[in-house]
Order: sequence, then C-alpha cells, then structure tokens
Amino acid sequence: FYAFNLAVGLKRVSPSIPITVITSGGAFSQLEKKEIDSVIDNLVEALPQWTTTKRGYDVFYNKLCLDQCTPYEKTLYLDVDQAWIARRPVEDLLSIVEGNPFVSVTYKEIDCKNYEREKGDWIDYKQFSEFYGIDKCFTISSEIMYFESGTDVFKNARKVYEDNKIESRKFGAGHADEPYLSGGMALSKIDPAFI
Repeated sequence: FYAFNLAVGLKRVSPSIPITVITSGGAFSQLEKKEIDSVIDNLVEALPQWTTTKRGYDVFYNKLCLDQCTPYEKTLYLDVDQAWIARRPVEDLLSIVEGNPFVSVTYKEIDCKNYEREKGDWIDYKQFSEFYGIDKCFTISSEIMYFESGTDVFKNARKVYEDNKIESRKFGAGHADEPYLSGGMALSKIDPAFI
C-alpha cells in the first residue's frame, strides 16, 4: 500500500516517469492488477541474495544491491514509506542531481581518523580509517538516493559489509545500510553533491 500510494503521488506530477517496485512474498496480492498497472510500470521480484548474507538474513542489505536490480541507467530510489507532495514534478529533483554518479541525503562530513564515537552511531567511523585508510566520510540517509549505472558505490558498500571488519549496531532485522553506503562512497572517491 505504501508503494502504491507513493507511485500515485509520483505519477500525478510526472505521468511519464517509469516506476519500478522491488517486491517479495506477494506484497501486491491485495491490490487489483488494474490498480497496479495504472501507476507501476515494472515489478522486480527480490532475489534471495539481496537479503541473505554470510551474516544471516538482513532486510537492509537489499539497499546495497540496488545497482543489481534497477532496470535503469539513471535511478531515483525512494523508500516506500514516503509521500510525494504533488507540487513539483520529479524532473525538478532529477535536474539537480543528474550527472552525479551517486547522490544521497547527506548530513555532515566526518573526520574518520579522529572520530570519537557518539551514542546512536551505527558504527565506529574511526574503523573506516583503521581498516580501509579512509580519512573522511559522510553521514547519509538512504531513504532518497540517485545513482547512475557504473557507479562503484554499491559494490564497495557490499565489500565493506561482507568484510565484516566494522563493528555495527543491529537495527531491526539487520544492520543499517547507511554506514556501508558511506564507506562505499569513500572507497569510490565520491564526495556528496551537496550537504
């Protein structure tokens, strides 16, 4: 229902923008096919390897695999628990971020070498420096991301996750994806387009 409502908002302001939803377990079984087809162009069934890792089941790992499941050269990813307020078309946002290989909501720059862990941090950012030689990274939010095909951010994020060198706090049924994406950005030498 969240995905359907978000798609309705997006199509209202940008009717020609293609929308793909990653789904699993018959998530759309309570909607009529006609309803789904009216706003959603493509459904991608989630593959088990997007949530089953060496560390076990991790629902958030799928965000580290977005480069593997998008059918587009340029992707604007939105978490489904959002709404698009029908005032401006999606193209307005795309015109701001287009041409950047990876853009997410970015909060602040972190000096990894000298970082003192704060209560609430998903990871100890100092470990990025210790294990990967990363001097700076950024705290991000992955609820909204734009990326272009060919970016190494996701591949590098999966590497940091799978190396399992960074101590991370559990979050629900997995580990928060943002610190790994932040590490992926740093290893890919991508600074945010804006903070």
